[in-house]
Amino acid sequence: MPYRKKIEPLVKKYVTLDHPKTSKLYSPAQKPEILADIQDMPSVKSNFFDVCLLFQVLEYLDYPKAAIKEIHRVLKKNGLLIITSPFFYPIHDYPYDRQRLTEPALKDHLKSCGFRIIKFEAQGSFVAFWILSLNVFLMRKVKDSHFYPLLIILIPFTTITNFLALVIESLSPKNKPTHNLFPLNYLVVAIKRS
Repeated sequence: MPYRKKIEPLVKKYVTLDHPKTSKLYSPAQKPEILADIQDMPSVKSNFFDVCLLFQVLEYLDYPKAAIKEIHRVLKKNGLLIITSPFFYPIHDYPYDRQRLTEPALKDHLKSCGFRIIKFEAQGSFVAFWILSLNVFLMRKVKDSHFYPLLIILIPFTTITNFLALVIESLSPKNKPTHNLFPLNYLVVAIKRS
């Protein structure tokens, strides 16, 4: 629930859901209102929510299409589903990180579950993918080796390379087909059709 404080002032009610097993990994102060498996939520009423936010969740699921189908069920007519989902991103939260969905797979899941896609944006590029991968690799090596004095060099290095990635990303043409061959992430907004 890292976005709770930012979203709550914008909505009437903010309800969070987490899996009973993984919710134990977080602070007790961050207890979700609903403990359930998003792939099967019988305790959640149908046609209940106006908006569902699914930020960086699909990679943890064995059956992402089942989750999308359940979200369709609990959303009101014309309800919005907003998804962010990584593609080229290092494995994280092992062993819970299960998969990556390609653009066609994500679009097919949404359409076959009764959603109309309003916006689909592949974010990132090859340069951003390469720099992110290098930075995550270096930080993990420091963490694994417990040689933390290297952080004195590594933190400025990653700051500079991240800035470099942003500059190169802003200069790369968005209309070229190669721009989306190495997306770091997808942002999707979809509306429940019926």
